[in-house]
Amino acid sequence: MLALIFTLLLTVFAVLAIFKAPIGFLWKPAVASTEFGHVLALFALLPLLGGMRGMLGKTTVLLTLINVILLLSPLVRGVIYAQDVKDRVEATFGVQEPAVRPRASAREASLSVASLLSISSPEITPVQHKYKGADGSELIFDLYQMAPVEEDQPLIIQIHGGSWRRDDQTQLPPINKYLAARGYTVAAITYRLAPDNVYPAAYEDVLAAVEYFRDNDDKFKIDDDKIVLMGRSAGGHLALLAGYREPKHIKGIIAFYPPTDLEWSWNHPTNPLVLNTPEILGGFLGGTFEEKTDLFREASPIHYVKKDSPPTVLIHGGRDELVSPKQSRRLVKVLEEKGVSHFHLDLPWATHGCEANLAGPSGQLSLYVIERFLAKVAPAKKAEAAK
Repeated sequence: MLALIFTLLLTVFAVLAIFKAPIGFLWKPAVASTEFGHVLALFALLPLLGGMRGMLGKTTVLLTLINVILLLSPLVRGVIYAQDVKDRVEATFGVQEPAVRPRASAREASLSVASLLSISSPEITPVQHKYKGADGSELIFDLYQMAPVEEDQPLIIQIHGGSWRRDDQTQLPPINKYLAARGYTVAAITYRLAPDNVYPAAYEDVLAAVEYFRDNDDKFKIDDDKIVLMGRSAGGHLALLAGYREPKHIKGIIAFYPPTDLEWSWNHPTNPLVLNTPEILGGFLGGTFEEKTDLFREASPIHYVKKDSPPTVLIHGGRDELVSPKQSRRLVKVLEEKGVSHFHLDLPWATHGCEANLAGPSGQLSLYVIERFLAKVAPAKKAEAAK
């Protein structure tokens, strides 16, 4: 009986590997199912180690096999998709050789089964600093650098998500450490949060951060000719908005599952059991669409794309419960129309937060694309081969 109960609990995760979470608290289990499914599949096999007798035993065996198949499906789809990603990356960026450092090699394969349990990288401890937001308020950022920093490095400004109203610079740090170990300075910034600070506060704070790092390039050994904005969710929106509206010093933009058109978001809200879209947007912009129509358009990155906009990478899960993948797909069409260099990593099995596990299928594919994008638009100086 205990084996059957355990199997039934795992069935919840298994189902979430292929179906969207119907309510908000199941979203994170859905991330676990899609990006850690190969690990959960091993746990799913544990009941088979005991004696499986009678009807309960047969039911447990059947459910176990179904669970394993479902939990492994994201990985299988990722492996099938990996060659296409590699081919499209080379077609878009050319054959690039990302910089490496000792014990910090680049991803050689777009998806490696051998790396599914972990991706080796030197540990980097961030150092906290302060900068002033656009209104003069004191904000903090975490700086990731691989010591010793002997020469100026390209800068990646990492902008956290959280619906513009929560979380901070400590959100999902593994990718910051990974890139810093490979010759980049990564600054994970904070910004003023809604609803206490409505738009354009967060956007202006991102611009203030860009200027702060340009003014302090010598202090932090930053190459201010190589600045890339990277953000996830609301942070992806801010990265796109800042990069498209003020592109002068921005060499590239990397946005994970971003809202790109806030009017479209208002008219196509997320399942309210998962996320209250009107409340989130109203808090960020200070009112409803009817009250703040002009601001909804002004705050939408999709309206600022020009032919000279920075090259862009969009990474979005095809079954994202929080931000519709149509947000990225619609932006892609505009980028294509304007002739802007871009790469769209559309991950059919993935949900919001798909890069949470860098060793998972979405994490590995994302790193492969990002490393080659950075090598193209803001290359770090090549060092000795990784050991």
